Amino acid sequence: MTEHYEGSCHCGAISFSYDGEEISAGLRCSCSICARKGALMSTEAIPLESLKIDAKAEDIGLYQFGPNTK
Repeated sequence: MTEHYEGSCHCGAISFSYDGEEISAGLRCSCSICARKGALMSTEAIPLESLKIDAKAEDIGLYQFGPNTK
């Protein structure tokens, strides 16, 4: 069964949605924001053609936490 999912970045400037199979497993993010919110992320990769991003071009960039390393 296909499900509709929506999410956003931490500040809310960028939102996304996609339709895909039901998420049946997740991973817990260990960053301080996700840990406080209890956020989970899918263990499956989302196909690019299924992903819809809603954002202004100037709001899209590379986010690097802490010491700016990946």
